[in-house]
Amino acid sequence: MIALVLAATVWPGFAMEKIPVAVYDGKRTTLHGHPSPPPEFKVEDRPSCLSTVSGEPGGTGRLACPPRFIYEGRHPLVDANSSVRIGGVETATVLSPDPALIAHEKFHVHQRTKHPSWSANEADLFVYPEDDVEALSLQLREFEALRQALSGDRCAARLALSLRRERFAKIGAAAAAYERGTELNEGLATYVEHRVANKPVVLTRVDGVRERMYRTGLALATLLDRYDPTWKETLDHGDERSLDELLTAAIEPPTTAQRDAQAVRERREQRKRDFLDAKGWTVVITGSFFPERFDPLNVHVVGNGEVLHTRMLRLKGDGGAIEVSGRVVLTEAAGAHPLFNGVKRVVLTGFAEKPAVVDGKLVADGVSAILTPMSDLHIVNESIADPRGTVVLVHGLGEHSARYAHVVDVLHEAGFSVLRYDHRGHGRSPGKKGALPKSTTLLEDLSAVIDLVNVRPLILLGHSMGGAVAARFVAEGLQQHGEKPASWHRKVDFLVLSSPAFASKLKAAEKIKLAVGRVLTPNLAIANGLDPDKISHDPEVVRAYKNDPLTHDRLTPRLADFILGAGKVVRQRADKWRVPTLLMFAGADELVD
Repeated sequence: MIALVLAATVWPGFAMEKIPVAVYDGKRTTLHGHPSPPPEFKVEDRPSCLSTVSGEPGGTGRLACPPRFIYEGRHPLVDANSSVRIGGVETATVLSPDPALIAHEKFHVHQRTKHPSWSANEADLFVYPEDDVEALSLQLREFEALRQALSGDRCAARLALSLRRERFAKIGAAAAAYERGTELNEGLATYVEHRVANKPVVLTRVDGVRERMYRTGLALATLLDRYDPTWKETLDHGDERSLDELLTAAIEPPTTAQRDAQAVRERREQRKRDFLDAKGWTVVITGSFFPERFDPLNVHVVGNGEVLHTRMLRLKGDGGAIEVSGRVVLTEAAGAHPLFNGVKRVVLTGFAEKPAVVDGKLVADGVSAILTPMSDLHIVNESIADPRGTVVLVHGLGEHSARYAHVVDVLHEAGFSVLRYDHRGHGRSPGKKGALPKSTTLLEDLSAVIDLVNVRPLILLGHSMGGAVAARFVAEGLQQHGEKPASWHRKVDFLVLSSPAFASKLKAAEKIKLAVGRVLTPNLAIANGLDPDKISHDPEVVRAYKNDPLTHDRLTPRLADFILGAGKVVRQRADKWRVPTLLMFAGADELVD
């Protein structure tokens, strides 16, 4: 059965045979295709498969079989049709030796590796308006039109798409995004499953919002096969449209304006590709810059806040001063405007000679740049080869990032690169203990660290006060009434909060001191009043904390204000939360509230 799955070619770049799978058949777990099986898996003794080809000593004419590794019973990590990391390798897991099911779960591994954005925010499922009568009526009509479209009725396909647009306008952007994300994730995996099994596509109604997306995603993919033979390549090469948007483009003739708009997008993409594909060395400069001079006749907006300057550019800011003449340069916006809210990233390509930085100056043909360090923080970049993403680790009050070495080890084992840093006034970073130069310092510092991330998705992991910093950072993207986020705001893909300090269990005396100091001495450090014996139930952890020369118990009114204010902002914007978030609180935690 496994061989049948491996032989199927159903998606560009999807090499099923290279993705390991663990199959539990009710008696034992068999691991197939794994490069380094863990020791608890024992190689299966299959004498008939150990023969060599005919003509060699002992040969019988039978080809040797690939080894299979067995774990008697159900392996603890194989508890669902899903995927897990076994022996440090992302592995599909199934509870039935069904080739189509195996293909489904292997495709999920492929998606998460190559297309992590093909997913939905599962938090939106809990607020999905499934009891809206008008929307439900439209959905039933759309479902029936899709069913008819599968029988070859092109008009029915157009009707289904028209009803969907009307329904999406009714249910809102978040619910529509949930449907489209789930169709890309589960709908395409179901499509792959049907292709492997050569099953006919029959659209039947099901209960449950999420389950419906399995079917509608399958139906849309099947219709795309009929009306746009290149849709899979288009999607796989990075097209960000949803399945229904791709189908709309395939069956509804574009207007002249739509064709012109598409031509503009294609020219933009080609310009950017040509720039990035230039042979030679590439220079990437990150920092905070603002334009001083540019040529409006020689700029090309290429989308996503990026601009190609083809003649000259002069930038200046906290990151230094940059002047480029006679070569192309790409800038990435720091805010809503492509240029005038600041530039956070500058890219230059095509250097024949290797550029160098000497005494803070960039030495490169056609470029004059005096650079200043982006951040004076203590930052540790612990990257691994071929990561699944990057975790930025944000530590708590009075401690430092080196205390999380064991967490870094676990994240590496799970396949993630890690960026960790010490807050200002903490650990090895500069600054008075527990003090902040201004109220937004912790957020601006985090922004500078995030600018160093090269591999997404980006997961922000904050503990205790670090959780308050991380959550407040994400909350900035939830501005209301058309307000624009601050210049330090950056996109975060996932958020993990470990006992975030949205409120603190300070003693009454400390609260009074901080209230007075808020007005008179915002950076006067006092004892934070937190009992170090309560940081952990493990006495060894407590002892190490107390003996660590880099920990401290200092807290200033400005820092206390930030922590309490962060919790308030997060709670106020909780109903608009869109970033997938894992929130963990320790029930016996006596330090945060």
